[in-house]
Amino acid sequence: MLDAAMQAQLKTYLGDLCASIGASMIADPADLTLSVEADDSVTSADRSVSIGLIVTELVINALKHAFPDGPKDGRIVVCFATTASGWMLSVIDNG
Repeated sequence: MLDAAMQAQLKTYLGDLCASIGASMIADPADLTLSVEADDSVTSADRSVSIGLIVTELVINALKHAFPDGPKDGRIVVCFATTASGWMLSVIDNG
């Protein structure tokens, strides 16, 4: 079990991370939404940072390349879940 001081709830962390990315990179939130769907997984701060780096790269890649004609009703969803065999992370866009 992780010490409470060393735990990070990924849902909150990824939500805050994506909100920050969106605020700095999405010119008009009416044209593009960035959301997080995550379970209540908890992991160490070190692992959270590593997952956050991966999510950042994937989201920025989607923002740069998924909508070449501009985001009209664009959507990017970050999904994270813990399964019996490990973690599942996906970044999905409709571009």
